[in-house]
Amino acid sequence: MSSLLEVADLHVNIGGYQILQGVSLAVPEHAVTVLLGRNGAGKTTTMRSIMGYVRSAAGEIRWRGERLQGLRPYQVARRGIGYMPEEGHLFANLTVQDNLAMVARKSASYESRLERALTLFPDLRIAWSRRAGTLSGGQKQMLGLARLLVAAPALMLIDEPSKGLSPGMVEVLAGALSVLREATTILLVEQNFRLASRVGDHFSVIDEGRTCLSGSMEQLVARVDWQQQYLGLTATREEV
Repeated sequence: MSSLLEVADLHVNIGGYQILQGVSLAVPEHAVTVLLGRNGAGKTTTMRSIMGYVRSAAGEIRWRGERLQGLRPYQVARRGIGYMPEEGHLFANLTVQDNLAMVARKSASYESRLERALTLFPDLRIAWSRRAGTLSGGQKQMLGLARLLVAAPALMLIDEPSKGLSPGMVEVLAGALSVLREATTILLVEQNFRLASRVGDHFSVIDEGRTCLSGSMEQLVARVDWQQQYLGLTATREEV
């Protein structure tokens, strides 16, 4: 299975602190790879490094064999990588319609992509003329995912989409991610292990800024000891 994205021995220093000290991962095409780890392990820094928001001190990030270091975020995006950060990155004063139009690539498939997004997230059709800043937390996450779907990147980087959502909205999110995976490749940061195990094909665990474990999601689900050691989970709290 070919990898669209490869990160090799990535080191990142921020404010005099070593945040990443050897992160390596591969993101196979047409699959969902989940980046796991405790809070503060370096997952978001890894995503931001891939997008060019954070400079790396050592290591390599390669997209289809091309080195990404040194590129600005908009240049990374133009290569076909979309990013939905934890905070959503929406234009709060613009309407749902305008937020979607801002990322649209006008093409023969644009209308079908837009219709697919609105079918997947019917609340957005209802809120079409509302400002993004007035949406609920769940609706903002829907809009963030819809923006990615309309933009149609070859790779979606999605950071903590379930954070702060109700159990019902997490179910909606799980269904949406299952649909998105049919159209693209996804690198997902997710603390909700139940959700991660449902949608993920592969995983990498970061611990204290280093990759310590990688494999198939089936392997991780079967190994409760790994879940406890690297993620701090318990079988009673996170049955899958």
